[in-house]
Amino acid sequence: MRKVTKLALLINVTIFMVDRLIKHRATQGLVPFSQNNKLFFLNVSQNLTVIISLTIITVLLVFLTKKLKGKDLLLIACGSIILGGISNLYDRITLGFVIDYLPLFSFSQFNLSDALISFGCFLIAIRIIKDNKKTKTEKHCEILKKR
Repeated sequence: MRKVTKLALLINVTIFMVDRLIKHRATQGLVPFSQNNKLFFLNVSQNLTVIISLTIITVLLVFLTKKLKGKDLLLIACGSIILGGISNLYDRITLGFVIDYLPLFSFSQFNLSDALISFGCFLIAIRIIKDNKKTKTEKHCEILKKR
C-alpha cells in the first residue's frame, strides 16, 4: 500500500473519530443536533434500516478484502463508505436515530459520516467514469486495428 493511500485512510479514520466525538458531545447537550429517522431521505422502519446498513457494510467488506489489492482509489472509497456507515449504524442501533449536526441548505442537516459516505461514492463514480473511458478507447483501438 502506498504512502498516499495510508495517509488517505488515516484521514478517513480521523474524520470518523471526530464525527464520533461530536456525536457524543451532542448526546450530552453540548452540540445542537437533529434526530434523523430517515434512510436516504426515506421513512423506513428501524429494523429495515439496520438490515440494509449491515448488508451494505458486509458487501463492501467482502469486496474490500477480495478485490482491492493494488486498487488504492477503490480501497480509499470503500474505507470511507464503511467508516461512515459504521458511525451512522452505531447511532441507529444505540439511539434509534442518526445524529445530524451540520446544516445543509435550509431543509436538512448531515454529519461527517454522511460526508465520508458521499466522498466514497464520489471516488467510485470517478473510477467508473475512468474505466468507461478506458474501455471505449480500447474498443476504438481494436476497431482501428481490424481495418
